[in-house]
Amino acid sequence: MSEKIRPDEFRESMDRCLSGVKADPFLAGRVIASKEGEPRMKRKLSVSLVFVLVALLALGTVAYSATRLFKNVNMNGEVISTEPPTDMADSFQEAGINMKEVNDLMQKLIREEPNDDVIISVWCTSPTDNATTSSTRNRMKTFNDYGDFLEFVAGVDYLTLPAQLPEGYTSFTAKVYMECLWGNTPELIDRGEDGPVQFVRYTFDDSAAVITSYEMTFSYDDPEKDIMIAERLIGHPSEVYVLRDCDSAEPVTVNGMEKALRITIPGYIYPTQIVMLKSLHTNQYIHVNRPPEENSPDDGLYKKEEVFVYSKGSDPKELLKLFNAE
Repeated sequence: MSEKIRPDEFRESMDRCLSGVKADPFLAGRVIASKEGEPRMKRKLSVSLVFVLVALLALGTVAYSATRLFKNVNMNGEVISTEPPTDMADSFQEAGINMKEVNDLMQKLIREEPNDDVIISVWCTSPTDNATTSSTRNRMKTFNDYGDFLEFVAGVDYLTLPAQLPEGYTSFTAKVYMECLWGNTPELIDRGEDGPVQFVRYTFDDSAAVITSYEMTFSYDDPEKDIMIAERLIGHPSEVYVLRDCDSAEPVTVNGMEKALRITIPGYIYPTQIVMLKSLHTNQYIHVNRPPEENSPDDGLYKKEEVFVYSKGSDPKELLKLFNAE
């Protein structure tokens, strides 16, 4: 069974991943990736990586919830169903737990973690049916210069980077996220709870760190031109995205990628998005050792890479040039 994820339930993930980058970049993400495969005995929303795609703007969330006009689109741009996202909030409401307050508290705990070397996982479980919402901030390193970022990821052959950079940007920010390589055990720092939210903090030795995701923001004097590029490693992608009825999606060609989809989202801060998928070679598979509390449906064996490009105002053809180097 798979579950579609309500965008309002992921607002905390959006704020977490973008704290320190810009005020609201991933707010654009109207596309929400479906999660395939559930952990046994538990219904769970896991947002353990930086770009599990994000929430709507406040106005958009209201419209999104009110219209209930959905379509589930595959990587060929085909509508495969009109099933609405699962409303996980109902389970928490029945247990007397305010979902917004829970998300705000999880966001606060992650945002206030002062040590970038620490993995912090936070979660809340509804006692009524064991549904769980969670978020994890992995080990992180921040860069403000593209050359420094490039030097740090040099030699990591399983990452896809743009073939050329956007023209005319005035500032650059990147975050690289790392997990603990399989065969190593993360060291527990502490665990605790804050109201209905539980948390656990881990760290691990530098030799066990392996890069599993990044995000880059190219900013301009005119913020309407800002571009974000992000990648994450994944194990079992569903390749299905939840869109509003008024959104559009069509397949595009990107050099080196197996599949790519251009998505247009009228009325949002990043109205143009490109999603790309590529399988890793067998010798590039990355196996990570996750903290047990994370309880992710993914087994920690990464076999594919998923790349996203977000733009506020660029011509979609210009975005494709970043990877096709035309």
